Amino acid sequence: PSLYIERVYLTNTRAILRYYRSISKLRQGSPSGNVSLYDIQSVRDFDGSSFCLETSSRTFFLRANSPVEQASWVAPLDDYVKKRKEWTS
Repeated sequence: PSLYIERVYLTNTRAILRYYRSISKLRQGSPSGNVSLYDIQSVRDFDGSSFCLETSSRTFFLRANSPVEQASWVAPLDDYVKKRKEWTS
């Protein structure tokens, strides 16, 4: 299954990405769901602002507000996935 959310707010807490469907949910600290960093299989850039997180059970299609914001998520997540694969092989 895939998840496409036009507007999502992400936070990174202790190897877990939490996503929120609204700014009010973010302020309340009430996440709509979680993605474990350990479960991310790949991170792919789409068009400079969009990116895809693939886990073992789901694919998340996300859009950042700008290419700079997108890069601030994609680069470290992709580095983490590559390093984790090196550590486990």
